[in-house]
Amino acid sequence: MITILHDSHLADGHTVETASAEGIFVTARSRAACRLAALLMKQGYGRHLPVRIVRADPWLFGPPHEIRGVRLDTAATLDFLGGEDQTGPVAPELLRRR
Repeated sequence: MITILHDSHLADGHTVETASAEGIFVTARSRAACRLAALLMKQGYGRHLPVRIVRADPWLFGPPHEIRGVRLDTAATLDFLGGEDQTGPVAPELLRRR
């Protein structure tokens, strides 16, 4: 299992996301965890590898704090913790494809 640590903060008036796992860090305006998962697959990590995505600072951003039960290829496609409007439990209508 790989754990992806996800965080977001304001920089120059814009929200910036960061994601890290396995010593790799990605910073992007959006979809940082997705980009990191795709990068891990390019580096040889298996697409079916289980992934846990964890908020770096749950006190600031609210639930969900952790996503389990997804694979690396799913984490590369769906932005589970991205976006400012996702503050409730993860439900299918909250998952966005971009």
